[in-house]
Amino acid sequence: MMLTQNVRTIDDFQYACYLGSPVHLVEQSEIRNNLNGGTNHWWTYRHPYLHDRTGPNSFQTHYQVNRKIFNVIVNVLRRDFEYQASEERSEVSHPVWKQIAVVLWHLSNTHFGYRIALELLIVSHRSYSRFINRFVNDMIQSFLKTTIRWPATLEESQKIMDRFAVPSVQSEYQHLNECISAVNGKLIVIQKPSLFGNSWLDHHSNTSMALMAVCDHKKRFTDIRVGLARSQNNTFIFKTSNLYQNIIHSPRELFCDLRSYIVGNYAFPILKHCFIPYCRVNDMMVKEKKFNNITPREILV
Repeated sequence: MMLTQNVRTIDDFQYACYLGSPVHLVEQSEIRNNLNGGTNHWWTYRHPYLHDRTGPNSFQTHYQVNRKIFNVIVNVLRRDFEYQASEERSEVSHPVWKQIAVVLWHLSNTHFGYRIALELLIVSHRSYSRFINRFVNDMIQSFLKTTIRWPATLEESQKIMDRFAVPSVQSEYQHLNECISAVNGKLIVIQKPSLFGNSWLDHHSNTSMALMAVCDHKKRFTDIRVGLARSQNNTFIFKTSNLYQNIIHSPRELFCDLRSYIVGNYAFPILKHCFIPYCRVNDMMVKEKKFNNITPREILV
């Protein structure tokens, strides 16, 4: 009986993986007008089994970007020389949109092994490695400098602080006054490197790479650090980052409003511009309890 239930669970799991995979994406083209008076092709993509809202069956849940953002990424990167050249070479069976969808789907479902990805997507491990390298390099060239950026003006900083201070639906009190960003760490499962592979093992014995992300009130990245082995803890990753050095040595260049700060969890140090929850449990003041109640929700980046 239990074996039958386990087999059924596995079948349901694989079926759910299959329904959300990129193999079902449908490509459409439309003509759009340019600002200079000309026209161009704009490619859009829809998934028959995933909707545009939120929830387990949403496009964003399976790809970590909504469908509108996915369309933008594909239309921008398909003009890149590397992607254009890839379609002219032996990878002609994998168009640009599929290469990008495969990478996003696999990065969003890192708990799926390469074998599942191969069976569902019909993409070899070697091709996937090429896809992800090309995607990361071209995303850095096309988006990093304009998309992942720290607020550079007092006006930008003030808008973010105002939104962090907006009361939640559960509370009539303001959230975090003068907060400008939230910082947290996340593990990204990777293939075990051939050299010093064990140094990348996390506490679950998975081979992982550490990501430190800083986000604003809209969960937009304002700073990231990625590439270190998970054997390094969040404290080390933060203290060896450019962000930490700027907070310590040049806060006036980083914080347009010197009252502003970032908020993190217990893994991060207490600094003038970096706040964490209060450690003591007993004899906390009302405002300290309020801060501890709010902080966990803000640092889920």
